Amino acid sequence: MYTAVFAVATGDVAGIGVELAAVDPNAATADAQVRISSVVEGAPSDQAGLREGDVLVDADGFSLVGLTPEEAAAKVRGPVGSKMRLVIQRAGETESQVKLITRASVKLEGVTSSMQSAAGAKIGFIRIKQFSTATADDVKKALESLSADGAKAFVIDVRGNTGGYFPGGVDVA
Repeated sequence: MYTAVFAVATGDVAGIGVELAAVDPNAATADAQVRISSVVEGAPSDQAGLREGDVLVDADGFSLVGLTPEEAAAKVRGPVGSKMRLVIQRAGETESQVKLITRASVKLEGVTSSMQSAAGAKIGFIRIKQFSTATADDVKKALESLSADGAKAFVIDVRGNTGGYFPGGVDVA
């Protein structure tokens, strides 16, 4: 358990490179399903053709139905180089798909940034997906870069933030 928490806190995870969410947060526990909310570009999941919205059904013969996203993520993670058999259900398709994926070390990008505009003014947009030991430095770099590109204001988006390393959040504040 400590290893999993530490890996998330540092942003380095051995797995397939997906973020998970509940299909219906209000579903009864026994009927709960987990879907892919994002796929890390270039990660094993991306290379295997997984997509946002795919519902996870089974990992290595273990049913993922009835699990929370955190519990399902624990079943998907594993040692670097190990193979897993993942069964998914894709919207609009009647047959489940089986994907054979080799786990790898995945760097989760907890901070992304872009330049937006509103009423002709440049607005720096910074999204924080989770807090890790590197989040404060990543936010600082994004602020400096966007400022250098002419941002006159900033939006810090923490919607859907999964939490993480508490001191990382404090450092950002």
